[in-house]
Amino acid sequence: ILSETYGCMVYQEQVMQICRKMAGYSYGRADIVRRAMAKKKHDVMLQERENFVSGSIKNGVSEKIANEIFDEMVSFASYAFNKSHAAAYAVVSYQTAYLKRYYPLHYIMAVANNRISSAEEVKHYVNYIKDSGYEIYPPDINKSSKLFTIEGNGMRYGLNGIKNMGEAAMESILSERKQNGDYKDIRDLVSRNPEINKRMLESLIKGGALDCFNKTRATLIASYEKIVDSEMALRKNTSANQISLFDDLIEDVPVNYTELPEYDKSQKLQFEKEVLGMYVSGHPLDEYRGNTAGFNFSTEELFVESEDEDGNTTLSANGELEGKAVRFGGIIGSFEKRLSKSNTKFATGRIEDFTGVISFAMFGKSFEKNQALLQTESPVIVSGRLDMKVENEPKLVIDSIDLWVKDTPYAEKESKDNKAVKAESDSKKETEKLYVRVCDRGMLDVVINFLKRFPGDTSVVIKAELGGKPQALAFSGGVELSDDFVLRLKNIVGEANVKVISNAK
Repeated sequence: ILSETYGCMVYQEQVMQICRKMAGYSYGRADIVRRAMAKKKHDVMLQERENFVSGSIKNGVSEKIANEIFDEMVSFASYAFNKSHAAAYAVVSYQTAYLKRYYPLHYIMAVANNRISSAEEVKHYVNYIKDSGYEIYPPDINKSSKLFTIEGNGMRYGLNGIKNMGEAAMESILSERKQNGDYKDIRDLVSRNPEINKRMLESLIKGGALDCFNKTRATLIASYEKIVDSEMALRKNTSANQISLFDDLIEDVPVNYTELPEYDKSQKLQFEKEVLGMYVSGHPLDEYRGNTAGFNFSTEELFVESEDEDGNTTLSANGELEGKAVRFGGIIGSFEKRLSKSNTKFATGRIEDFTGVISFAMFGKSFEKNQALLQTESPVIVSGRLDMKVENEPKLVIDSIDLWVKDTPYAEKESKDNKAVKAESDSKKETEKLYVRVCDRGMLDVVINFLKRFPGDTSVVIKAELGGKPQALAFSGGVELSDDFVLRLKNIVGEANVKVISNAK
């Protein structure tokens, strides 16, 4: 029965033959076993063991051998196909293996395009491309096609992968560009494509598709609405036959932008994540890639490829991870403090690492001790266990959470009597100085890691009570003061513990 497959079970029809030859099954009874295998019904297969073994014994096969062969059939049922299906899959497997080996970029691009409507799946393949040493280029209004395309030593993001992009507008953009050349600026883009609305334009800007206009994304966000309004008014006048003597000159009038400095890296990346479903120009954790010692988990392990009865391949939750104790680093994307029915405080949210996102819950002492770490937007290291019970919604139950610190950018000069450290530096002449008060070592680490994310020229003095004695610690470097920065710092340590003093000497 297994001669053509070198003694290995490969086809469902072979199992049917084994059932008939060894255990005396009828064609109908053998087909019940086949259907159980096709639908991955292991419980039905196990129920057949007694029938198979007793039938085999009647035909002169020992009980031991019969059980061994049945065990092999049960194992085989996890991946069994009929002969025609298996043969076709063998051909496709060979073709795709060849393409992946010799044309890896083209191959993964084709797979990503086939999944382009699913941001999570596209991110999985984009990460694979990056890890393979290729570039991922952001969308570009003058270079992108509808889908991903090959460009140089990498892959260019397609317009179809941008949130809020309408099909008609996208087709118009590409057709107009092909006929009349590249777009020069926002007004040129809008005037040549009436289908584009403000929402689409905002998504194009946030995704980096209009960076080719050589303006900061902050400038484009601040300017696009008035430019669209101006174009809409012009169209309205034209449709009403309100012809102006200056209409022929409008094309030469420069676009008036509200010029603003570029967003910081974290804000740019957050906008990319919002409209593309992933970070393209970088990652908030890029500087931590070499600091993963002791980690045993990545979110890319959460899902595995599986196949339904029709042969369609999808990503589904990896059930083998249920209850696994994990330790990894990431950044808190969002969280919410909640109250249980028994008035116990806990938190739920989402944490993101280099490759994906997972929901989390944090209870009891872990929550009480570490809740301040949730609101810093700083990289953290978490330890906990995985809950894979809810299909396609994996969750992490956090046991402990710590700051993910590469180095400590403050100096704490130790002396025998643990005297306070002098904080002020005579080498700088400041117009402002930031004072922050913390009450323990844990909060000190939280504040230090938060300050690192906003480098600037304003000096910082941290007043801390460590070991029961007050100390003044100087933060090496400085910070860039802004209303948003001060507000977020106050949220962490409390409004009374943050002071900005002008004209400090």
